[in-house]
Amino acid sequence: MNLEPNSTPQQFALPAAQSGIDRAWIALSESALAISVSPDAEAVLPEMLGAESVSPPLFMSVDVDAASYYTLLGEAMKQNDEELNEEMQAAIAEVLLAAAGFYERFAVNVGFTPRGIEVSADVTLAD
Repeated sequence: MNLEPNSTPQQFALPAAQSGIDRAWIALSESALAISVSPDAEAVLPEMLGAESVSPPLFMSVDVDAASYYTLLGEAMKQNDEELNEEMQAAIAEVLLAAAGFYERFAVNVGFTPRGIEVSADVTLAD
C-alpha cells in the first residue's frame, strides 16, 4: 500500500471474520491517520482529516459504533482459538454479543497536557 499524506482514502482487505466486514478504508494527513469500516468511509475520511484539531492536539481519538464493534468481537470469539477451550470462547462471545445490545457508541480521547496524560471517554447506551 502506497499511503501518502493528503492522499485519497485507500481500501484494504481485512482478515476473514464472520462479521460481514471484509474491507476498510485508510487515509493519512500530515498529522493524522484515519481508519474506517463504515459504508461511507471513502467520503468521511477526508472530512475527518481536514477537521479542526483541539488545542493542544490529541494524541489519539477513537469514535466507535459499539454495537458493530462488540458484534465483530463476539463473532470472532466464536472462531476456533487453540489457546481457549470451547466453553471459555462461548462465554466470552456471549458477553460481547450482550454488550452489542447494551451500548450504542463509545468515544475515547487521549491527550498530553501540562498536567500529564488526560483520558476522556463518552459512552452512549442503547435504547
